[in-house]
Amino acid sequence: MTDSEFLRRVKAELGRAYHDISNPLAIVQGNLELIAELRKAGAPPEELLDSIDDAHAALAGFHQPMQHLMTIRRLIDERLENGPE
Repeated sequence: MTDSEFLRRVKAELGRAYHDISNPLAIVQGNLELIAELRKAGAPPEELLDSIDDAHAALAGFHQPMQHLMTIRRLIDERLENGPE
């Protein structure tokens, strides 16, 4: 793999990781803001629990981005061990 191909692959993995991390974070942020608004309005606990469940589900989505980051680490380790081709 040439240096240019290597950098393109690392860049693609970083893009996937960024996308996969930013989406669940936006969901968590939105649900936490909704929970705060519902608490101020005196919402019943059931309504709060739905938002909490949504936030938990979004956090579960972090597995794939972490895999992307591990792939990037592996690519860099391989390049350091084998040197450029």
